Amino acid sequence: MKKIFILFFATIILCSCSKHISDEPKQLGFEDSGKEISIFTGQSIDINLVENTAAGNVWGISPYKADTLGFISSKFIPDENIKGAGGHRIIRFRALRSGEAVIKITYYKIQENEDKPIKEFRIKVKILDD
Repeated sequence: MKKIFILFFATIILCSCSKHISDEPKQLGFEDSGKEISIFTGQSIDINLVENTAAGNVWGISPYKADTLGFISSKFIPDENIKGAGGHRIIRFRALRSGEAVIKITYYKIQENEDKPIKEFRIKVKILDD
């Protein structure tokens, strides 16, 4: 009985130490633009970008390889509870299957076309089997 308990306990410890299985999304910011990252299938990434919707500026996601990387959500979080305050846009993706995808997100004025971005976030994602 003691050996079964030790084996069970050791299995739990080994499973909890896995370095690529995580419920927490990989956190990225504008400073990560231009980089290449690797994640495992099932893992999520959060891209946190400063946004000022009061000035008419928003982030827009360009088409990408959606069979390997799935869009989960995009939400704006104001910095303060004041109408018109700036804040952050958090965009979440989840790795669906192994492969590669390039995420391109452009920051532009709503009144203008997305073809004239103020700035751009771009990252290459390599998705590995877990």
